[in-house]
Formats: sequence, C-alpha cells, structure tokens
Amino acid sequence: MRPAREPNVNERVSRAVNIMLARDGMSRHDLAEAMNLDPATITRSMRGQRDWKLEDVARLAAVFDVPMALLLDDPDTLVRNRCFRPELVAV
Repeated sequence: MRPAREPNVNERVSRAVNIMLARDGMSRHDLAEAMNLDPATITRSMRGQRDWKLEDVARLAAVFDVPMALLLDDPDTLVRNRCFRPELVAV
C-alpha cells in the first residue's frame, strides 16, 4: 500500500483558511471583503483552481491575526495549538 500523499502548500493554506473561517464565524465573502479581493478569487484559491500567492498568505495572516507560518504548516497544528489565541487555550 502506498503512503498517503502529503498535501501541497496550496492545499494546506486552503485547509487552514477553512479552519480559521469556522473559528471566526466568517464566510468566504467576508474574507474576500476583508482582503479587498473578489469573492470568486477566494473560491478559486480554496478549490485549488488558483494558487495562493505569498501576498495572499500575508493578508490572510493579518486578517486572522496569526503568524504566516501557521497558515503554511500542517493544518492540524491550528487545532492542536488552538490557533495561537490565548483566550481559546483556557477553554
């Protein structure tokens, strides 16, 4: 049996964005507005039809108030570290 394929950087960012959207109760449209992007651009990126650009990741980090590295890392890190939000650690 083949080992599971590691997700590429675009897949990791998209998964992290889904986690952060759920955490913050935001929609993709809300995110597009916060990033000053067309909602279709967010949707294409989330579906893997457009690569996340480094500047996109920097803007995502600013919107979600997390380090850029967190969005590029294994998305399970977000869950394990509770998104680095101190107020969530106490929950």
